[in-house]
Amino acid sequence: MYFDLTNFACIRIYGADCQKFLQSQLTNDIYLLEKTKGQSTTAMNQSQLTAYCNPKGRVISLMKICRKSDDEYFIIAPLSLMSTIKKRFTIYKLRADVHLSEESKEYQIFAIVDEHGDKNFDSKFEAFGTEVFMFSDSFYNNQGKKYILITRKQYSETVLTTITQKLQCNNKPESLWLTFEIREGTPWFTSELTETLLPQQINLDLIQAVSFEKGCYPGQEIVARMHYLGKPKRRSFLLVSLGSQLEEPTLINERPIKVYSKYVSDEEEVGSLIIFSNYACRGKELKFYGLGEFDLGRMTSLEDNRFFIKSSRGVFDLTLGTLPFQNKIITDNKR
Repeated sequence: MYFDLTNFACIRIYGADCQKFLQSQLTNDIYLLEKTKGQSTTAMNQSQLTAYCNPKGRVISLMKICRKSDDEYFIIAPLSLMSTIKKRFTIYKLRADVHLSEESKEYQIFAIVDEHGDKNFDSKFEAFGTEVFMFSDSFYNNQGKKYILITRKQYSETVLTTITQKLQCNNKPESLWLTFEIREGTPWFTSELTETLLPQQINLDLIQAVSFEKGCYPGQEIVARMHYLGKPKRRSFLLVSLGSQLEEPTLINERPIKVYSKYVSDEEEVGSLIIFSNYACRGKELKFYGLGEFDLGRMTSLEDNRFFIKSSRGVFDLTLGTLPFQNKIITDNKR
């Protein structure tokens, strides 16, 4: 299946100092992005989940970095935050040989998901020409495969033809791709929550989006102090409902929605939704998946799994789902 990521934007960053610059700005270790070769003849670069923080350690934006070469990368981030990212990069690059593509709308982003982990799937990408850049984007728990394809918009029709005919992928709504991301624990957010959350609050340290072995970056001291000397007071959890009654299939939450617990007063929230996605599956009810950021001290127990939000249609019940790293959160909270 393939997805057109219309709520995300892509910019190209390049220059002799590009790799060194990104290493000094982002939470993850950019040097880990090395070219990989699978069993097929196709050489495919990796993508990497990372974050951009302000000097106080609050996350400006989550992003995926895609390496084309040591001096050329693509940055994928929510559309509403791309101008902020470009502005910050421009301020900090000073006299470094680093350049940004002027127009983030120049590129079109496609995602491909192979849920079954077909061993021969990589070889199908040989059908693409030089008009498309391909990057592996593996599942956190190594089940199935994900890919990111970036192309200039003038080539998008050609690329779509190859995706549908050669790869035999069907188009699915972007909300379903976002559901895959949510179920892995990837906390995409937009301008409403920018510079309000520490990496540990949204589990970035647990999904390999933060390196504690690399050098400095904005906010690094605060993030490292929390890791080595403290314990997060807030963490994020998966919230699930089999049927959804929310009014619209919102892709990325633009205003924090308060979450309440069945075991706490109805007037006192225990957290808020960072992101949620609804999607219809073959004419059935909309399914709901969301990531909620919780104050651990205001939850009676991490085993309590009954929550609700208040919508215009009344109370909407949610249950606690299971993230791939859930046991790590529970263990850390009991320390």
